Amino acid sequence: MKNISSKAKIWIVFNVFGIIFYLFFASRIWAPTGQEGLLGGPGDPIIWIIMALPFIAFFSLANVFWLILIIFNIKKSPFWKLLLIWVLVVTAWIGANRYDFHRQYNGSSIQKLQ
Repeated sequence: MKNISSKAKIWIVFNVFGIIFYLFFASRIWAPTGQEGLLGGPGDPIIWIIMALPFIAFFSLANVFWLILIIFNIKKSPFWKLLLIWVLVVTAWIGANRYDFHRQYNGSSIQKLQ
């Protein structure tokens, strides 16, 4: 990351903190270990929308904006390095979302019994 601009480094740190806060707030409705396949309470989706969705929405828009800036500054900056960093950041967000989904109650065990 020697040739990467300080703005890109700040962007990475900003996204890391976003992922940490997203997982912190999303974890409020995670199932205890081993109970992920059971049904949760009726308010779980509402709690997730109020607490976790704003982080995904904000950072999704911000990262799309960052991609647009990378594309329009193709000749002024190390394009491929910044694009690679963008892909890694988005992959980290997708991984965090998948982990959150894995830890939630989802009712899959109940559906198998029926």
